[in-house]
Amino acid sequence: MRPSRFACILIFLAAFVAVFVPLIPAIPFTSAHVSQHRSEHFILHGRDGVALAELERVGAAVEDVYASVLRLASFDSTLATISIHVFPSLESKGLSTGYTTVTHSFTARNEVFVAIESGYRGEIEREVAALLCRRALGRPALDSMEAGLAMQFSPNWRGRGYLHWAARLQAMPLEDDFTHILDNRGFHKRSDLVMNPLAGSLISYLLQVWGDDEFLQRYATWNPDSEERELVEAGWRLYLNSVDVTCANHALPAPGFQRGFCFAHEGYNVNDGYISQISDGAMAQLVSLGANAVSLTPFTYMRDPRRPAALPFSEGAGSENDESIIHSAATARRLGMTVMLKPHIWMRGSWPGEIEMNNSADWDEFFLHYSRWIRHYALLAEMYDIEILCLGVEMGKTTVGHEAAWQRLAGQIRNVYDGKLIYAANWGSEFESVDFWEAFDFIGINCYYPLSEKEDPSDTELREGVDRIVAGIADVADRYHRPVLITEVGFTSTERPWQQPHERRRGGKVDEDAQTRCYEAFFSGIAGTSQIAGTYWWKWPSYMSYGGENHSGFTPSGKRAEDVVRHWYGRVLAE
Repeated sequence: MRPSRFACILIFLAAFVAVFVPLIPAIPFTSAHVSQHRSEHFILHGRDGVALAELERVGAAVEDVYASVLRLASFDSTLATISIHVFPSLESKGLSTGYTTVTHSFTARNEVFVAIESGYRGEIEREVAALLCRRALGRPALDSMEAGLAMQFSPNWRGRGYLHWAARLQAMPLEDDFTHILDNRGFHKRSDLVMNPLAGSLISYLLQVWGDDEFLQRYATWNPDSEERELVEAGWRLYLNSVDVTCANHALPAPGFQRGFCFAHEGYNVNDGYISQISDGAMAQLVSLGANAVSLTPFTYMRDPRRPAALPFSEGAGSENDESIIHSAATARRLGMTVMLKPHIWMRGSWPGEIEMNNSADWDEFFLHYSRWIRHYALLAEMYDIEILCLGVEMGKTTVGHEAAWQRLAGQIRNVYDGKLIYAANWGSEFESVDFWEAFDFIGINCYYPLSEKEDPSDTELREGVDRIVAGIADVADRYHRPVLITEVGFTSTERPWQQPHERRRGGKVDEDAQTRCYEAFFSGIAGTSQIAGTYWWKWPSYMSYGGENHSGFTPSGKRAEDVVRHWYGRVLAE
C-alpha cells in the first residue's frame, strides 16, 4: 500500500534531513544531568536518569579501549579528558541531541554521545576507538582506514563480531565492494552497516600481512595503485573465505496463523515514530487485540521510475532509520510477536509498480542498486533475528519477465540472511502472473481486490467477493506449494470501500459501518483456509491519537472495526 500524501511529504522531508542535518553543528542537549563518574581518561555524564553503575560499566569498557589503542600506537595521554554523555535510550538521546544513532562524537571537542539501549554491542567501543585513533595517528588518506582500525577494538561488534558479518557479506558478492572501500566518496555513500565490517576485515587482513609497525608507517598515506589493489583484494577475499561463519539457530515465525498488522511509522518525530515509548505502547495495544505479528517498513526514495539510481537509506532522526527498526523489532519480540521486515520504495507522484527500465544495461544497473539496498536490510534482519524478510513490494514491471533476476537475488540474500523470505506482489496481474515463488518461503500478496462493484451489496454478497479472492489465492498457493501471507489488506472508513479498497479517498465521508462490514466479510472468508498462513492489516499507527471516529483512513484504531479485529484475532483465529 502506498503511504498517504502527508506521509509522503514527511518521507521527503526526512530524506532531506538525512542529507543536510549532519552538516549542521550539534544543537545543545537539554537533558538533565543526574550522575557523573570519572575514570583515568574519561568523564562520564549520565543523562535522563542513567545510574552510576551504568556509567562505571561504560567507563571500564572505554578504559580498556584506551589501553588497547595506546598499545598499538603511542600518543600523548595527557591530552584533554574525553567527555562521554550517556543516555538511557535512543529516544532520550535523539530528543536531547537531535541524533538517534547509537553513538556520535565530535573529535575536536573530545566529546562522545552514546545511548546504552540493549542490542548494539561494540558501538561505544568503536566510537571511542575512532576518536582515539584520530588523536594518535591523525586522519588517513582513506577514511576506511580509520573506520576499519576502530573496528579492531570492538571484536564483539553487533554480537558476532565484524569479521563474522564481513564474511557473510563476502558470500553475497558485489564485485565493487572493494573499490568503494578504497574510495572516500563511495565508502560514505554506501551502507555503514555493510561498509564498516568490510573495512574492519580489510584492516585485520593488512595487520596480519604487514604487522603493526609497517601498518602504522603506511596508515596515513596508503592509497594503493591498481596493481597493489588487485593483489590486496585477492588476499583479502581469501582471508574472508577462511573465517568461520557458523550460525546460531535463527528464529522461526511463531507457529499458527500470523495475526498481523502493518505497523506504520506515522509520526516522523523522535517522540512518536518507531523509536519512541509512545510507539511501544501502540504496539502493546495490538497485542491486546490478539495480534501476534507486525511488519516494519523503512522507505527509500526513487526519483525516476525509468532511470536506475542508488537507493538511499532512511537516516534522519525522525525517520524509519536502522535504530528505529531495531528498537521496534526488539519491542515486538518482548511482546511475543513475529516480525516481518518489509522495506519499500517510495516515489513522488508514482508507485513501485511503474518502475521499468529502458534497456538491458539499465536493468542490470537497477538490480545492482537494488541488491545493494536490500542487502543492507538482510544484514540488519540477520543481526537482529528478524523472522521474515520481504525482498520487494508491488514492483510488477520488475518481476514479471524478470523472474531469473529475482531468483538470483533471493539466492544471494540467503548467503547473508537465514530467516524466511517473501515477496509482496501487488493484487491482480503481478500476483497472478509472476513465476518465481519456489525461490521464496512464502507467497506474498498485497490484497486490494474489490469485494463488490455494487453501491450497497448485502453482507452475503461481500462474503461471496471474499470467497472469490480466496479461491484465486489458493490456486496460486497450490500451484507452487507455498503458504500465502496476505502482506497487506485494508479498507478505509469511508463510503463503499469494497469497490476500490486500495484508494485512500481523502476527504470522503466517514463511514465506520462500511469499514466494519468489509473487515467482518474478509475475516469470515479466510478463516479455516489452509493455504493462507496469515494476514497483515494495513495499518496500525505508531501513536494512538492517529485514528478515531472522525478519521476516514485505513486504520481500525478507535473505530468499530477494532472490535472485529479483537473478536477474530483475540478469539477465533487464536484457537
